[in-house]
Amino acid sequence: MTEFLNQTGSAWWYYFAQAAWQATLLALLILIVVRLRPRWPARLHWGLLMIAVFKFALPPLVPVPGDTIDRLLPGLERPGQPSQAAPRDGLTRASESAGTGPARTRPGQESASAIVAHLDWRAWLMMLHLAGAGVLLGLIAAHQKRLIRIRGVARLVGDDELGPLADLIRGDGVRREPELRVSENAGPLAMGIFRPAIVIPRALLERLPGRELRIVLAHELAHMRRGDLWTQVFTIALLAMWWFHPLYWVLLFQVRRVREDCCDDDVITRGFATPDEYCAALLHTSVALGSNRFNHGASLAFAESLHPIAGRLRRIMEEDIPRPARISTPSRIVIAVTAALVLPGIRPAGGRAPGSGGSQRISESAAVTAQERSAVAELLSSDPIRRASAACRLGRLQAVNAIQALSALLADETPVPVQRCWDHDAFWSPAFNSWKQYSAGEAAAIALASLGGTAAQSLIAALNHPDAVVRRNAAWALGELRNPRLPGNPEVEPLIRTLTDSDAWVRRTAAWALGETKDGRSVDPLGNMLEDPEAEVRKQAAAALGEIRSGRATVALFHGLEDGDDRVRRQAAWALGEIADPSAVDPLSAALKDPSPPVRAMAAWALSEIGDRGSLWDFLFSASPSPSPSPSPSPSPSPRRGIKP
Repeated sequence: MTEFLNQTGSAWWYYFAQAAWQATLLALLILIVVRLRPRWPARLHWGLLMIAVFKFALPPLVPVPGDTIDRLLPGLERPGQPSQAAPRDGLTRASESAGTGPARTRPGQESASAIVAHLDWRAWLMMLHLAGAGVLLGLIAAHQKRLIRIRGVARLVGDDELGPLADLIRGDGVRREPELRVSENAGPLAMGIFRPAIVIPRALLERLPGRELRIVLAHELAHMRRGDLWTQVFTIALLAMWWFHPLYWVLLFQVRRVREDCCDDDVITRGFATPDEYCAALLHTSVALGSNRFNHGASLAFAESLHPIAGRLRRIMEEDIPRPARISTPSRIVIAVTAALVLPGIRPAGGRAPGSGGSQRISESAAVTAQERSAVAELLSSDPIRRASAACRLGRLQAVNAIQALSALLADETPVPVQRCWDHDAFWSPAFNSWKQYSAGEAAAIALASLGGTAAQSLIAALNHPDAVVRRNAAWALGELRNPRLPGNPEVEPLIRTLTDSDAWVRRTAAWALGETKDGRSVDPLGNMLEDPEAEVRKQAAAALGEIRSGRATVALFHGLEDGDDRVRRQAAWALGEIADPSAVDPLSAALKDPSPPVRAMAAWALSEIGDRGSLWDFLFSASPSPSPSPSPSPSPSPRRGIKP
């Protein structure tokens, strides 16, 4: 379930993020043009605004080579390209059959807490978006129900009562002849796509003279003849999708305003009223209606409350605004060319694996190469050397589809000779500094780290594995993730929780990984780790605080200078030198008298970094520290070198 939600969220974000920025840019430009050119024909305004509306409905279609779009949108991955959790395909099934990987729950057996803990941020955004859409659709449905009720209680006007209005209704070019209904307080409005009707409030029938009532009906019939009921339904349906987008609300308001302008022009152009007569009818209608206006959902109203009456009257009386009976040829050309240029949209030509640093391109179908299949098959070999070699090869191939297969190998602690797993790092191994021995599991961790953010969610899930070896390897890989990491560093909180692990090796590796992320959220938890019962864990916590270089860590490091283990005191002194906070001068000066020469040497170095030459001068003439102190290396001092695909 978690994997399905994460993959669906990735696909949702891919299409939505690209459509959003392109639609936003186009809508903003068109709104500016409409605002700066108020004397253009209303039909031209309408056409341009509808292009912006359709842009919100259409996904980007035209592939564009290069990584430009990818860089604009964080976390953008093509559907079909594995994101946080790789898809279950032939590669992952092979590893599961071996029984070497982490315990997996079957689909439908995941607990709610496990699903929530491993959900990607895109999945959360998708669910929030769907929740908002559901609420808005519920409101729209309630409005439509009210419309149906209004129609049901409104009295149908028979042919004998229509009189001269019957010719207007039947001869106005509307495909389906609408019913005329009279309500107590709703209207005037047009409604009904398949069963059209015009609802007139009884107050208008009683107060408006026949000619002005004819103008009101002509306006509503203009909506039907133009197909405005269909566009109303379309724009409202899109609102459920873009409810969170403020510019779409502005666009929707402008569409409704210009729609009324078009119908106003249509009534005047067709000779139903002069501008003076039309303004009088509009004013009299507004006075007669008072506050009893209703226009929600798929309905259209003559006295539209969203269109300011003053601005509408002013526009009607403008003599130099063109009101063509049909949209002109130049306007058609402008609309057609604009639509052809901007509606298709652009998208990246191919998928990019986030962990490949932009250098590894994968096909849209995420096809697994023959080399990857061969390497995954070797992960099941009885020879641990072949298993380790296959893991390294998958890392160099940037085999994002093998993430689960590699995760299954994290538990393999069989010792093997050190292999070249990072490119340009011949025979380097974290085991030289932190781990018990080089193993196939370590090779899998290196390969997963090379995949960057793509492997993050699988590694985060592995932090909860019952096997401490898996947790240790996963923590190391999360610290060594190649760029780009996922936005917001979602691995930080799980690593902080891992600081309380029952296994000291896991706690030590988690502390190192937090230092590599350099995320300020881990400063206080790492400070607390200076009270850990294991000296190696305390030492690594101090090293991590030095990597983060936050002034908030100084107080905890002052206590580290008083630790019973000289290795911890030396590392705390180094961290204070990295932070270079002047408040550390006095504690470091006191450390110049430490019984351990390496601690005194490191304290002197730290003071030189802070710039306290006085204390350093006193130390040089009162003691003989070890020359050229160097900070104790963190458990995994690997240079930041990416694997070439």
